[in-house]
Amino acid sequence: MQPATNSILAALAARYERSRAARTGQSARDFLIDYELLLREAGCATDEARVCAERDLEDAQNLLTIERHPRTHIPLTIRFSPANEERLFRHLRLVSPAEKRKDFAALFCEAAGFPVQERWRARWVAFCEQLEAAAGAGESVTPFSRDNPADAREILLLLPRLLAWENESLLRFASSRLCGDSKRLESLRARLETCLTRLTDGIICSLEDLGILENERAVILHGPLRLCFPTGSLDLGLLSAPSRIDRRDLRKASLETPAVRCLTVENLAVLHELAKTNSATILASSGSEGGFAHSAIIEFLQKLPERVTCWHCGDTDPKGFDILRHLRERTGRTIHSLAMEFDGSQTGPPLTETDRKTIARLLDSPLLVESEKAQLTAMQAAGHKGVFEQEARPLPGVMGPTTPKTAQNPRASSLPPDNASRRNTSAGSSFKGPKRRTKKPRRKIVGQ
Repeated sequence: MQPATNSILAALAARYERSRAARTGQSARDFLIDYELLLREAGCATDEARVCAERDLEDAQNLLTIERHPRTHIPLTIRFSPANEERLFRHLRLVSPAEKRKDFAALFCEAAGFPVQERWRARWVAFCEQLEAAAGAGESVTPFSRDNPADAREILLLLPRLLAWENESLLRFASSRLCGDSKRLESLRARLETCLTRLTDGIICSLEDLGILENERAVILHGPLRLCFPTGSLDLGLLSAPSRIDRRDLRKASLETPAVRCLTVENLAVLHELAKTNSATILASSGSEGGFAHSAIIEFLQKLPERVTCWHCGDTDPKGFDILRHLRERTGRTIHSLAMEFDGSQTGPPLTETDRKTIARLLDSPLLVESEKAQLTAMQAAGHKGVFEQEARPLPGVMGPTTPKTAQNPRASSLPPDNASRRNTSAGSSFKGPKRRTKKPRRKIVGQ
């Protein structure tokens, strides 16, 4: 079969386009490729196809150089100068890498002018300008792809609309409204969340943070707690395992409990382990759905009687401390931290730029106490997260009538006993809520 015209030159252009010289437009050296390798890649290594390919290469010596063995004159290498890039691609009627870089950079320049909520405006412009500079220089523009500018444009159009999303909706419904396709948002999700994290400096890291959910919000509960409905009640204290309570049911119920403590646990697996102790403490988690401090867990904590002391045990990376801050901010309650100390006994994952920004923000936050900030400072100095996952650290002790002693777990921190649960203890760090004004007793006047 007769090979396509200039198939060998098209193979050269394709191989060159993957090179650093083509990607960045900056190279002090010519592009070199083995002669036989190029023929094989073009499918022209033998028979008539090879004859045609070699003729095309000879005819194109105004664009390239065939380097030969000095004695046998056997072709060894094809040398191509980046200076001839535009001529080669124009000859093949292809868009050159330089034009692609220029067009791709222009896409981000255009996006900087898209309408965005005022609170995100400065961050959005900076985000687009950084990507424009990177695209023009041929640097990384992750999660965007130069080979798929249509997807890049779609993502850039979606991001301002996501930042303006105000309703709490399921993923497919939001996808239909935003994309006209119920499954499109899911397929773009990873790239959108990467952009949101970078754009907002970690304030928004997921679609769930915007209220776009895979499932309706729920809270996982265990312990001495009764949910009272107009038509009956549900006693969770009779159940041996944690139960998932939908937010809609939680809103309909009033809560009754003899417990004086509630412990929120970031990771569901740890909550299940703590539930085995059958303690007198209410255990609560949001599981793996929608980030920890979502609306269901917030509403649950707000519904608890004021006499119940709240504690939180979570991962000890920057995100874990940010969850603690978020809980305090959104519930308005005093929430103590439990067993949340930086453990640098093993080198953990290195801190990313986003992690460092989160630490800086937390160190300035009035919602963390000094002992918690000290943990973040130690982490910052170490440059890594240490042993930060709850599952990898000793379980915190949960005091209660049937809780086994924690002597076998000497490093674990424990909740205080019932009569100490409302005052500061060494079991964890305490964040004090706003002071309440108390009425002074009237002084009895002699003679009254």
